[in-house]
Amino acid sequence: MNYTAIPSVEANTTARLKISYQELRIAFASLSDPRGGPNLQYELASMLLAATAALLSNHLGVSAIAEWLAGQNEGTKRALGFDKGTTPVQSTFQRLFARLDPRPLEKVLSAFIDGKVVGPIRPRGSEGVAIDGKCQRGRLKFEETKGTPCHLLSAFCHKSGLVLGQLALENKEAELTVAPQLLKQIDWEGRVVTGDAMFCQRNLCQQVVELGGDYLFVVKGNQPRLQTDLEIVFEPANPSGWGSDGTDLLEMRAAKTVEKGHGRIEVREIRASTELADYSNWPYLAQVFEVKRSWWELGQLKTEVQLRITSLPKAVGDVKTLLELKRGHWGIENKLHSVRDVVFGEDESLIHKGSGPHVLAALRNTALNLLRKAGHTKITACLRFNSGHPAQVLALLGFNA
Repeated sequence: MNYTAIPSVEANTTARLKISYQELRIAFASLSDPRGGPNLQYELASMLLAATAALLSNHLGVSAIAEWLAGQNEGTKRALGFDKGTTPVQSTFQRLFARLDPRPLEKVLSAFIDGKVVGPIRPRGSEGVAIDGKCQRGRLKFEETKGTPCHLLSAFCHKSGLVLGQLALENKEAELTVAPQLLKQIDWEGRVVTGDAMFCQRNLCQQVVELGGDYLFVVKGNQPRLQTDLEIVFEPANPSGWGSDGTDLLEMRAAKTVEKGHGRIEVREIRASTELADYSNWPYLAQVFEVKRSWWELGQLKTEVQLRITSLPKAVGDVKTLLELKRGHWGIENKLHSVRDVVFGEDESLIHKGSGPHVLAALRNTALNLLRKAGHTKITACLRFNSGHPAQVLALLGFNA
C-alpha cells in the first residue's frame, strides 16, 4: 500500500466534515478520568485529542505522540487544550492509556462517528456492516498463553469505510461473547450485518433483525442441520431443477460475473432461493444462496463454494445485491485491519500494559474515521502530508480557528 500522490481533498476538508472540534472534545470529556484528583495538570480530553492529532500526523507510537505535541507552536497547543506552555511527556501518556477503561471510550466514539442524524431513512439492505475479530500481534510475545487470540471485535461499514464500533476482548472472552454488546451500539436501520460462519448463531440473527437490521452469514459445519438443509436446496436430485412435465421444482434465481484482475480471471456464480423461508425455523430466514468462485492458478482450475443465509427478502435482496454484500464484507480486512497494521503500525506496536493496546486501537480508528469522513482514500499519503501541516490536522479534528 504505497501511495505517493499528495491528497487532492486537503482544501475541502472542512467542507466535507460533518463534525466539530467541540463534539469530539465533549465525547472525550464525558469519560471518567482514571487518574483522579482535582489538580491534574493535563485534561483527559486534551490528551486524547492530542494523541489523535499526532496519529493523524503520522506519529504512531506513544513516544512519537509526546514528541509531536511538544514540537508544535503555541497556537496548535492552545487549540488542543495546552495553554500553559507545557505538554505531557511519554510516560504521562503511557500511564493514562494503560489505566483508561476502553469500553466507555469505544462507546462514546461509536456514538460520535455514527450518531443519529436528520435526513432520509436508509432503505432496507442498502448498507453492509462487517463484523470480525482482530489480533494485535505485537502483544503476543508478552502474553502468558501462546497462540493468536482475538483482541478486538470491530464493526466496519462496507460503503463508507468507517469503523462504526469496536469492543476490546478481555483475556478469556471470545468474539461471540461480546458480539451482542457490539450489535447494541450500532444503528441498524437499513443495514445488513455480514460475517463468517462463527457469527452464524440464532441469537445474533434474531437480535440484529429485532434491532431494525438484517443479517447475511456464511453457513458451515458449526450449524450442521442448517448446512444440510442448504445442501439439499442446491443439490437437488434433478440438477436442472425442473420436473419431467416442465414445472419448476425449486424457486431459484441465478447470476454470473466474470472479472479480470491481479493477473487472473475469476468467475462467480450465485444461486439464490426462498425455498427454506417457510420450512426452516431459523430466526427471520428469508433467503439462502450459494456462491461458487472459480479461477485458474498455476495452470489448475480452482473452485470454492460457500453457502449463506440472509433475512433480506427477495424484493430488496436480489442476486446482485447479495453478491455485492458478500464481496463487500472483505473490506474489513483490506480497508481496516491492513491499514491499521501497515499504515498505523499496529502490528509492530509493543504497547501491552493494561488498557494501552485497546485505547490506542480506538484512537487509530478515530483517526482513520476522520480521514475517511473528509473524503480521503490515500491514507498513507495523507498522513505524510499532515506531518508537515498541523493546520490540516486541526481541520480534520473539526477545529475552526
